Amino acid sequence: MNQRERVIRSNAVIDLKIALSIRVKKQQDTYARITRSKRQLPSVDKMEARAIDEMSGVLARSFAPFALIQNGDAHHWQASRQTVHRTLAAVPIEIRVALAGRRSAGADAIAERIFKAVDTDFRLIPLSTIPGFTGYPRWEDIFQQEYGVQRRLQG
Repeated sequence: MNQRERVIRSNAVIDLKIALSIRVKKQQDTYARITRSKRQLPSVDKMEARAIDEMSGVLARSFAPFALIQNGDAHHWQASRQTVHRTLAAVPIEIRVALAGRRSAGADAIAERIFKAVDTDFRLIPLSTIPGFTGYPRWEDIFQQEYGVQRRLQG
C-alpha cells in the first residue's frame, strides 16, 4: 500500500468519525436505544431501525473516494450501504451509549468497525484525482470517468 492510499484510507476513517460525532443527538439516543425518559430499551424497535437506516446512508458516503471491487465488479460508495447498515446493527450497546454520550471513544470504535467491515467485503481502490483540479473532488464524476456506471473488470 502506497502513501497516497494510506492517506485516503485514513481520511475515510476520519470522515466516518466526524459523521458519527455530528449526528443529531436524538438520532444518537435512538441508535443507543435511549428513550426520552433516558431509559434504555432492551431490544430493537422501529425508531432504532430507522436511525440505523438513516445513518448507514450518510456513513456510506465516506467511501466515495474509492471504487469498491467485489467479484470483479466495480461499484461506487452506494454499494457499501448494506455493509455499513449490518455493521451499525451489530455494534454492542455499550459502544452505542458511548456515542450517544458524545464520547469520542464511541465514534472511534464504530468508525473502525465500519471501515474494517467494508474493507473485508470489498477491495477498496482509491479513485484518481483530476490533474490541475483545485476544488473539492466530485467523486461521482471521477468514478463514472474511470469505471462507468458499473463495470465488470477484466482479469
